Parts: sequence; structure tokens; C-alpha cells
Amino acid sequence: LEKIKIDRHRVDLARLGPDTVEEPAISGGYIFKKDKDSPGDRNFSTRGGAGFGAQRLKFHDPKPDEITPAQQQWLRNHLIAFEEALYAPDWLSRTGERRYTHYIDVASFVDNHWIVEFSKQIDGYRLSNYFSKDRGGPIRMEPIWDWNLSFGNANYLQGERPEGWYWPLINANQHIWLRRLIAGTPAPDGQQGDPDFNQAIADRWSVLRTNILAASNVLARIDELAALLAEAVPREFARWPRLDTYVWPNPPLYIQPSWERIIANKKEWIRQRFDWIDRQFLQAPTLNRQGGPVPAGFKLRLEAPSGLIWYRLDGRDPRAPGGGVTPGTMLYRRPFPLTNNVRLVARVRSGTSWSGPTAATFVTHPPRLRVAEIMFHPAPRSPGSSWTDEDFEFIELLNAGPEPLRLDGWQITGGVRFTFAPEAGRWLAPGERVVVAAQPSAFRERYGEAVAVVGPWEGRLANEGETIRLVGPMLEEAQTVRYHPEGFPAADGPGFSLLPAEDDPARWPAEADRPSDWRAGWVWLGTPGAPDPPPPALPPVVVNEVLANPLPPARAAIELHNPADTPADVSGWFLSDDPHMPKYRLPEGSVIPPGGFLVVTADQFHPGTGQPWEFGLDDRGDDAFLFSADADGRLTGRVHGLRFGASPPGLTYGRWLDAAGRESSIPLDHPTLGGPNATPRIGPVVMSEIMYHPPEVFANGRFWDAPENEYLELLNVSDQAVLLHDPAQPDAAWALRGGIAFTFPPGTRLDPGERLLVVGFDPAADPDQSASFRTLYDVPESTRLLGPWTGKLDNRGEAIELVRPEALDPAETPPSHAPVVIDRVAYEDRAPWPAGADGAGAALQRQPENAFGDSPASWFAATPTPGRPALSGPLPRILQGPSDAVVAAGRPHTLEVRTQGDPPLRYQWRRNDENLPGATEPRLTVTGAPADSGRYTVVVANAFGAVESDPATVRVVPVELDTDADGITDLYELTYGLNPVDSYDDGNDPDADGLDNLAEFIAGTNPQDASSRLHFERIELGIRVALHFRGAYNRAYRVDFRPALTTGAWQPLFTVPVADPADLRLRPLVVTDPVPIPPP
Repeated sequence: LEKIKIDRHRVDLARLGPDTVEEPAISGGYIFKKDKDSPGDRNFSTRGGAGFGAQRLKFHDPKPDEITPAQQQWLRNHLIAFEEALYAPDWLSRTGERRYTHYIDVASFVDNHWIVEFSKQIDGYRLSNYFSKDRGGPIRMEPIWDWNLSFGNANYLQGERPEGWYWPLINANQHIWLRRLIAGTPAPDGQQGDPDFNQAIADRWSVLRTNILAASNVLARIDELAALLAEAVPREFARWPRLDTYVWPNPPLYIQPSWERIIANKKEWIRQRFDWIDRQFLQAPTLNRQGGPVPAGFKLRLEAPSGLIWYRLDGRDPRAPGGGVTPGTMLYRRPFPLTNNVRLVARVRSGTSWSGPTAATFVTHPPRLRVAEIMFHPAPRSPGSSWTDEDFEFIELLNAGPEPLRLDGWQITGGVRFTFAPEAGRWLAPGERVVVAAQPSAFRERYGEAVAVVGPWEGRLANEGETIRLVGPMLEEAQTVRYHPEGFPAADGPGFSLLPAEDDPARWPAEADRPSDWRAGWVWLGTPGAPDPPPPALPPVVVNEVLANPLPPARAAIELHNPADTPADVSGWFLSDDPHMPKYRLPEGSVIPPGGFLVVTADQFHPGTGQPWEFGLDDRGDDAFLFSADADGRLTGRVHGLRFGASPPGLTYGRWLDAAGRESSIPLDHPTLGGPNATPRIGPVVMSEIMYHPPEVFANGRFWDAPENEYLELLNVSDQAVLLHDPAQPDAAWALRGGIAFTFPPGTRLDPGERLLVVGFDPAADPDQSASFRTLYDVPESTRLLGPWTGKLDNRGEAIELVRPEALDPAETPPSHAPVVIDRVAYEDRAPWPAGADGAGAALQRQPENAFGDSPASWFAATPTPGRPALSGPLPRILQGPSDAVVAAGRPHTLEVRTQGDPPLRYQWRRNDENLPGATEPRLTVTGAPADSGRYTVVVANAFGAVESDPATVRVVPVELDTDADGITDLYELTYGLNPVDSYDDGNDPDADGLDNLAEFIAGTNPQDASSRLHFERIELGIRVALHFRGAYNRAYRVDFRPALTTGAWQPLFTVPVADPADLRLRPLVVTDPVPIPPP
């Protein structure tokens, strides 16, 4: 059983040693607790005060027999000092180190309150209550432990009731320290607690109810856990029968005849608990828009059922410490227009009580601050420098907008954190740059004084990749950057920076998170403070093939290839086995003809003379990199290389481009140094079928992943039997590695053409699951099942390798083995990989079975046939896919696909490349909820394969929403191809019929069709006059009349009411004059 202790993967605190006796080291870490006595405890007490008794506590970690007397005394003295601040007569007016908040992490005390009170944990506060303190840090009321008497599962202390607070039912000593903070006095009805702490409790609940403790999230988590346990429930109650039986301290709520009833009662208790707690606090204000981009002039409306709404637009809190109103806070009276970017914070006040906050950022002018350069892995420091390599990191920012930008309060967040000082008055002109450096002094040492630089920042830019965000003073996000070194070796240590791939700053995206958004710079050490110069004309030479373990008398070799149609002079360029450090320099005259090759052998780069530039190639796996350089040996920015795995004697690795143009390094069928690469080495055993995402299982009202139905099929494509684990060589077993791990047992043999399945369960130990699996997939009895693997096949994508240990030195006795990749598949759940295998019931099938495995072109989605070849036949055809739609919020809409193909046909609808659980019919009806907006496709499958439709975009729009405040609703503008964020398109007339867009909107007609206009299409003269026209379902129309053509007042004749407020379609209408035409 895992227990609470100090550990990097448990409670991550600094460790105290037996010799730790002085500050600051002695200040942490500690774990102590309030709990019942147990054998081996070492107790200690505080002093209490202000009518509160001393707390009797226990040392936990360091363990009671390990914590030294000096450490015991230090912790006790620290807690006594905390209590002196907490129980002082002037405790609420104290500041700084004299205030109780100096000693504790207030947020953790608030969270502990809610973890106990929401769940009504009847052991809470008084038992199993753990505290921690890190070195130099505050006391935290965490981690939590022992939560069995919660969520109504106690028939004492009102634990079964969803109403009422738990804390007033225990005494002040049991309610450790929190009683003082909440009530101020030992009595629970005291009114002298800290108003700011009590407000923090209310605020935290207000926030938790929008995310972690949203009712839908909590109830879904219960369903998820119940589904995971459901399979074991019958065995549990068969082994320990106790349904419908009292077990201390179960209340009637949980004394039920079925597991399902117990779960249902728990969920109902939680619903009622939410309702009761919500009623104890003022409701926070609601907004007519939840933040985000809005047009200038957008009118913001705030509402609350009771109380006065106070708000600010600068991100500050309307509530002042102590409970008053912060100076400068405004009282809400009516909707008001937004003309600038704002951070709204609003609260309701009634008497002296405040609601939790409602906060949102509204952006009328999207900021154009952008990352212009990233030096995330700098070149090594100069000899004698006192700085570290990381101290030379920097980020360059540029104002890509047309207006000057004030930087005060702007932040860089993510892996590094930096804030431009508020009120500093620093401006950035359009096109101007500023550099933020890890250490400005280190930056100046390398780049001089000419470049404007600020800093330092906190944190480090991770060499393996990082997310960087630029956030404005109103918390408006200007840009999110995600970089990764893969694909940019020049920026990963050799000294080059990362730059936007697009030259025009106006086109730099707000979400720069794709590799295609970036490129390596051309200038060594980067160009901080200036744009990158035009790229040098460098030939596109690549490392094409590597021989690391040659058969004598051959030498190790690196082959370079020039794919261009002109000669490539690589004289003075560098080769290396280190992607961060150039080593061997190519001699003069190193010219590669068009389409030609240059082979450089170890006689050149590893002559064995002890030169500092020499390097060898490790036959257990290594790198071979090429660096461009000028005549003086300065790097010029082009870096290319291959990373290769273990190399048996004579095997070469080569550069391979798949059908999508993605590059990889693969073992070749045979060496081809000096010429075009051979085909990939295939087999003798391959992965021929992969079921990585079986159809999800419906249980407890939800769909769940079914990892027990995953499998991986291996096929021997050779004409020889293959032993996957020779008992004579116990360290030479074949294995699967990646997202799953499995080592083949001794004696495993595959005959030519034989198939074998590896699964996630143990077929021998679980015969019922094995039988169920065989039945599900109709697996032949002759096909072996092996398992279990560890891990899981990831539904989103995974790299899986089949490896065979091979002796790298045949002369070695006994031989040592290294894993050589025999087959590799890095599948994904999106194009160009077939979507039909992503939960739609199909498996990935390799076709042909001896094709190169690590390419989506070699795989298709078809009916699972584990243990058998894939079925062959015509794929389904999509005759008509789903169509784009604009949907009124709350109004259902149906998407449909028309198909043709051999039955049975299976369907799986997807939104934004994710399966929609249970959406397995030709029609899909969405409810019109905001979450229904997205990109929809449908996968159609039969026994022979699957096809995916073209995408259809569905946009759900509130009926009355008018984002750009031009008097025309977004629903109308999106339906008819207008721009919902263009405030000035109301006066346009795209169909040139004399009516502008606003007039057409009022009429309900189509602004893109000149024939769609409000007019009488036909006048029928009979006994009475009948007027025929067309009008929208969501419009009301009134027909007026007057007694003569030219005289008299117009009077209402008939009104056609609105038929459907969300339906913009036109309908035929007829208005008949109730007065008959008089006879002539």
C-alpha cells in the first residue's frame, strides 16, 4: 500500500539529513499530522491561545525514529510562532512577517476546507489530517488521506445529510486552526473570523463550480470509475456478500439491494450537496458574452438575481481587503460599450456580503506583439566565461501591428516567466524589437551594448521543446508559440536561433505551434535586435547513408547526396557524430556532381591520430550530421543528419522519404554507398494488423475505452521459420517497445506465413477473456495469443517497434546483443492515416504485407481479421456527404450521408477529428449546443475497408447575437455569407438590388440574391383581394391599407406573426382583404 512520504513522485519536498541543524536548510521539508495514536508515534504539542487549546500533533516524515531533536524543536517553535500570529489580539491588523499569512499557504487551507466540506468527510480536520512544509516555504494543509467516510457514507455527525456544514459539528481543537480563520472564536457561531479568508472560501467555490467541481464533471467521473469497477463487482459481492446489509457506518443511503442503486444514490446525494452549498452564497454576476474578441462598441450586459453589481475594467478586484469597495470601482447600472481591451472583474454585493468574482477579458483591438526570434539552445560559452550556456538564452519580441504598443504589464509565460514593469512607460513602435534575456549581463557579454535588452527571466527554455505565451496587461493573449528542436538541428546547440518561417511580420500567426511556422536562422549566434538577412545560396546536400559497423576490410562511412541539378561544393563543411558540435572539416575539392554522391570514410574522419576533430560511429546507435560553413569555417546555418540505431555487421542506414515527404532513417536491404539507396529492409517478421482503438463500450450511461480488445498481429513474411526467443540465448529475445512493451517468451517460433497475436491481457491466466476475444474477432484456434503487454496502444497515435537482439561483433565470446529495429510503425489517428481504424470498428491492415511499415501509404482501415489475411473487395462509396450549416443555438440540426456499397455498412461520425461516441447511423442530429460547432466528417466502412467524407462545418450561433453591433444578427450574417465581425457591412448591397444588408435583414430576404426581395409576387382578384408574397419564418409582417390610392391614412389590415424565431427560410404568405370587392 502506497503511503504518504517525502519523495519526488509523492510529496516533493527537500529532504532533511541527520546533520541538518541550521537555517535555512533546517526549515524543511517536514510532513506532520493530526491523527489518532498509533504504535511508534512521536507526538508534540503547540501552545494555543485566545481560548484555543494546544494542538497535539505527530511527526511523520522524517520518520519519528529519524527526525533529530534539533529538527523537532525547530518545527515546534515554527508552529508556535505561527499560532502567536494567529491568536494575537491584533491578528487581523498585522502585516508582513507578523501576520499569520506569512506562515501558511492560504490557498491550501481553503482547498482543504472545500475538499472536506463538499464531500462532508466525517474524519476531516480531526483525523488523518496531514500538513507539509518545504524548505523556505509555508505550511500547507496537504496531502489528503483517508476519505472513506464521505459523500454521505456516515450515519453520525449528520454525514448522511447533503445539507449543512460539517465543521460546526466538531470542537475548535478538532477544527485545527481553521476555526480561528472562519469564526474567530472557538464557538462555531463566532463572527470575528478573517473576512478575507472567508471571502477566499466563497471565491474558491465560485471558481471550482465552473471547472473541477462542475456537476457534469463530478458525475461523469463517478460514471468513469464505476465503469472501471463494473467488471469486478459480481466477484466482489460474491466473495464478500453485503448488499442490502448494514456495515458500519453505512446510512440507509448505501444499504441497497444493488450496486447500481448505490451509485445512483451517491450521484443524487452529490446533486443535492451542490444545490445546498450554492444557496449559501450570493450568485456571481452573469454576462451576455463570456469574453473574447468583440467589436469596438460592443455593449456588455451584466445581470444578477439580487444585490448590487460592482465592477472594474482593469483586472483589479472590486472588493477591497477587509470587505469594502476598492476605490475606483464602478456600480453597474445599464449595458455599456467597450472601446478598448479590458479585463472585467465583477462581484455582487448585498450588505457586507460579496459573491465570488466573475472575470473575463474582452479584446476590441487584438494585440500584434509577436515572437521574432528564440535562442533556446545557445552555443557553448566562451572559455573563461563565468556564465552558463543557458544564461545566453533570449527571446526577441516585435510589434507587428500598425500602432505603438505600450509594454507595461505585458508578460511572457510558459517555460520562462517575465513581466514588463507596470507603470514603466515603455513603448514599442511599429516594427520595433526588444530582446528579453535570461541574463542581460551575459547577453551583453556576447552581443554588446547596441541591442535593447531587458530581463532577467525566471525559468529556462527547454532544449526538448517549450510553450511560450505573450499575455497583455488585461490578460489578452497575443501569441502562443510552441517549438520543438526536431527538424531544426541548427537551432539545437550549434548556435543558431529559431525564427518565424514567414518573412512578413504581419502574417505571423497568433498560434505558432506547427513546425512549418518556424525555421532555423542563417546567422550564427542569431540576429537579436535586427531582422535575419536573406538566406545564403547553400546547396541542399543531405546525409544519405551511414555504415557504422563495416565488414572487414571496409571502413565506416558517411555518404552525402546532392539532390540538386547543379554541382555542390561542400569544401570546408563539417561532419560530426554530435548534432551540437561540428568536428571533421571536409577538404578542398569536395564537390558533389548534380544528383551525385560523396562517400567519406573513417580513414578521413577517424584516422586514429588523436586529433580533437576525430570521431567514430557507434554501432549501437549514433548520429551523423553535416554542417555548412564558409571559407573561414564559420557555420552558415544548414544542418542535416541521420540518427541511426544498432548496426549489425555490414548493415547500412539510409534516408527515406515516405509518400507525404516525411524523412526518416531506416535499415536498408543492402549497402549502396556511392549510389541511390536500396529499398528498406523488410522482415522477416512484420506487424501486419493493428487494432489500436476498438469500438468503445457503453456502460453506466457512457461510452468507455476497451483496451482489452486491442491487439497487434505479427506475420512471418519470409520463407524460413523465425525463432523469436532462442532458449539457448536468454538475453536475445525479440521484443515490442514503444507505447507497449512485451518480450517474447522462450521457444516462441513463427513458421513461414504464420500469424501471431499479442494482446494486453494474459491469455493463460484469463481463459474467459481469451475466449471472449476469440469470439469477438473470430480468431482461428490455430492462432496463438501472447500477452500481457504493459502499457496501452494510444488512441491518438503511437510509435511501436519490433526489435531483435543481434550480435554486433561476431568475434566476441560470448556475444553481446543490441536491439535492432526489424519493423516500426508510428500510426496516427488523423490524415493521412485512415480514420476508419480510430474507434469505428476497423483495424489497420498492412497492404501489401511486405510493404514498408512506417508510412501511412502502406496501411488501410478494414474489418478486423486477426489471425487471417485481410478481406478483399470494393470499398463503400459516399454519394453525398454532410453539408455546411449555420445552426441557431438550441435548435436541432441533422447531418446526413448517402452511401453505396456491399452491406453491412458501418458509420462513425467525427467532430474535429474525434469520434462522437454512439454516433453510428447515416444521420447525426446535433442539439444546437455551443459545443456542437465544429468540423464534421463521417467514416463509412464495410468488410473491405473504410472511407471518410469531406468535412462539413457546423456553426452554432445564438439567435440574437450581434458580435459586430451592426444591427444584423450573426445567425443571419453567417447564413448569407456576410461577415459577423465587420461593423460596417450593414450598408453594403452585394446583390445590387437597391436594398442594403440591413434593409434585407429587416425584411428577412437574401442579400446575395437580387430576386429575393420583399414585394407582392401576385395579386389575385376574386370576390376579395388576395395578396401573395414571400417572408421569413422568423419575421412578422403587417399589411397596411388606405381607402384611396392617393389619400387617407394608412391603416393596419392584417399581421402575419413570427412562425419560428430561429428559421431564416422564406415561406409563401397570403393576405386576403376581409372586405369583398363591391360589384361594378
